[in-house]
Amino acid sequence: MEITKTSDALSSELIVKAPLEKAWAAFTTKEGWESWFSDKVTSDFQVGSPLVMYFEGYGENTGTVVEREEHKSFAYQWHPGEGDWESRPVEEKTTVRFTIEPVDGGTKITMVESGFSKVLEARRPKAFEDNTGGWSYMMKQIVRWLEDDVRQSGSIKD
Repeated sequence: MEITKTSDALSSELIVKAPLEKAWAAFTTKEGWESWFSDKVTSDFQVGSPLVMYFEGYGENTGTVVEREEHKSFAYQWHPGEGDWESRPVEEKTTVRFTIEPVDGGTKITMVESGFSKVLEARRPKAFEDNTGGWSYMMKQIVRWLEDDVRQSGSIKD
């Protein structure tokens, strides 16, 4: 999956052969989230709520839901890249925003992770590298889930 980079953001856009409702559930329900993204998640997916994600081989990363517009957009903030997420300052969090819209034959999904300019300069190149690879993998996973009902297996290290 192609990931586009700017000095501050990563983005990807794709069209899946799946209904809007299923795409929305992939971002806003435990079952949907765990089918393509983190191995486990704890959240009610409402604005202001924690989004506790566990990634096999990486550990736990806690984000916060910052936007939810029904069947249109969902966003959260988290610490990018690998490493000791909880020891990093809150100012270094990036924002991941998914927008969805119906199109002929399916749903268009746009992912933008922005705010890398807030990450310490020493950590920024690695955070970009880690998340570029991570999003490339995850966007493939969401297509497999939404189009073929194939749940993720293993970690992104595989």
